[in-house]
Amino acid sequence: DVSGIRPADVMVVSVCPAPEDHLAGQLFSGSVGVLLDNMLSAIGLTPEQAHKTVWLKTADIAARPDEAQIQAALPQMQAELAASRARAVLLLGQAFTPQQAAVQTLSAQARCFHIPHPARLLRQPQLKRQAWEELQKLQQFLEQAV
Repeated sequence: DVSGIRPADVMVVSVCPAPEDHLAGQLFSGSVGVLLDNMLSAIGLTPEQAHKTVWLKTADIAARPDEAQIQAALPQMQAELAASRARAVLLLGQAFTPQQAAVQTLSAQARCFHIPHPARLLRQPQLKRQAWEELQKLQQFLEQAV
């Protein structure tokens, strides 16, 4: 259901909810959510300017989604993107790397950017430079797209 989705500049997408998110009752909870909000803030976005979602609503984070699962959820992602009217998509995590067909389909609607998941950045801070460089590209795109 996309009726509750408000307009956003960016749609932030993780592959599936983390176990902590189920317990907290919200996506990107705890230190992962704080880091994500801080990264968005660093490029001038408030939490309200981002539509945060997951590609697979019920998937277990321990399981690696296959292409069929990703493709099956693509229409829902396209509907969320259309409802949010986001100009860009920020994909979080390695799970999207092998899913090029689905990502390219979504990219036809909005420009896609890809960074390591904030949970991984907390475990592997050496990846933050790579994430920052991609976030700066996202910021430049949003500034040019105004």
